[in-house]
Amino acid sequence: MVGTPVLVHPGLQHDPARKQNEIGLIRIASVFCDEFLVGFADGTKGVYAADALLVLLPDEEIHRRIAETPPGLAWDDIKALTRVDLILRYGSSDQQKKAMELARQYKSVLEKCLDTLENLIALQKGQNLER
Repeated sequence: MVGTPVLVHPGLQHDPARKQNEIGLIRIASVFCDEFLVGFADGTKGVYAADALLVLLPDEEIHRRIAETPPGLAWDDIKALTRVDLILRYGSSDQQKKAMELARQYKSVLEKCLDTLENLIALQKGQNLER
């Protein structure tokens, strides 16, 4: 988890670091305590719970969600979704931040490409239990 790009939830009510809707990197992760130290480009750091941080979904999940997109989605949203998908599939691992920056510009794209870190952790725990 350390080094994972995260987006501070845009609707976060209490944020002492005042970084709502900003992208940072996890610097220290304490899953058991539900505390994640996030560093930002300006040198600011903040401690967040897993439900306050958004992470990119696995690229296969994003691709599936794009395929299931109902007709009527705005053309700009479709283009942004496709770009996020292509960046994650064919870009280097350091381009995750670029994909996240693109996703946060469009609410419908953000909803299809990101989920809380809390949900991702729960999903990973469930997959580990199945093994």
